[in-house]
Amino acid sequence: MFIRKVTLLALVICSAKLIGQKDTLRLYYSGLATKLLDSNEVKIGNWAATLKGSKSDVEIHAYYDKSEFKDIAKQRIDDIALVVVRKARDYSNITFQGPKKSDKSRRSRVDIIYTKPLVQEEQKTKE
Repeated sequence: MFIRKVTLLALVICSAKLIGQKDTLRLYYSGLATKLLDSNEVKIGNWAATLKGSKSDVEIHAYYDKSEFKDIAKQRIDDIALVVVRKARDYSNITFQGPKKSDKSRRSRVDIIYTKPLVQEEQKTKE
């Protein structure tokens, strides 16, 4: 019985590695600005280039600390989602996009949380 449990646990751990790990692309804004900076658009473009060849699940989170800033977070998400769809349409699947309540220090940030694609060499070794 013990061997079965250990085997099952090892199987779960190995399969979790095959699914992929989550990583975060952080985009910063100046204060309460909603305009996407050119440098952030370049960051998204470079990130999209790393996704080529595999499909990744993407979540977009913008943060606010007071309810009056929730609209700003929504507008930022809409702008980021538009750029993600334009740059990584074939390589991404947006599973969630929405504002989240957080502390003031995260208010000027938008996170793109994605599943890291397996590197070609890693895929070959796992097969």
